[in-house]
Amino acid sequence: MISPKEKAYLHMYPDLAGITEAERRQAMVNLTGAFSSLELNHEGVDLIMAHFEEILWDRVDSGQVKDPRCCRKCGRPLKRLKYGRGECVEGCELRKVHAWDQHYWRRKLPNQDMANTRHLWKVKSLWGLLTDFLDEHKRTDHYLAGIIHGASGRSPLLKDHKIEWETVNSRMAHLTIEAIKGRLKQYTGETA
Repeated sequence: MISPKEKAYLHMYPDLAGITEAERRQAMVNLTGAFSSLELNHEGVDLIMAHFEEILWDRVDSGQVKDPRCCRKCGRPLKRLKYGRGECVEGCELRKVHAWDQHYWRRKLPNQDMANTRHLWKVKSLWGLLTDFLDEHKRTDHYLAGIIHGASGRSPLLKDHKIEWETVNSRMAHLTIEAIKGRLKQYTGETA
């Protein structure tokens, strides 16, 4: 289930880009197969938001829509402040800007089927839980690499006894998550 903030972004970016509600829903169906935000997962949100982001900045560049980083009254670029806020140098407005970075959502997408940050965070979080049940000599990246290999049939590269996470693709990460959940279930009797 996605967060309220993610739901808000699913409406904010299309509004900024001048995308109609019908176009927004059609993009959701085409990209993820979901008919509403209730059916989306985090990866689906990232995929749709990357699509909306591309449209937004293409339309800003072509002059079809206003740059969200500019003052809505005088049109001057806003000065970037802390916490995503922007202030007009003329003093016209001070507001939260939700689209400072032109490539934020597109950078979140995995490259060439590589695991994204959510996959890796989940693997590392579950691994942290599992290490509580393992002997000290098994609490190593080398042992985790063995779990990854056992789950996916592929081994990540190790450098200086540390996993090089950029060598873990999304399939390897997904299978590793399920393998660690299975091991945790053996130790705890419940799913993580």
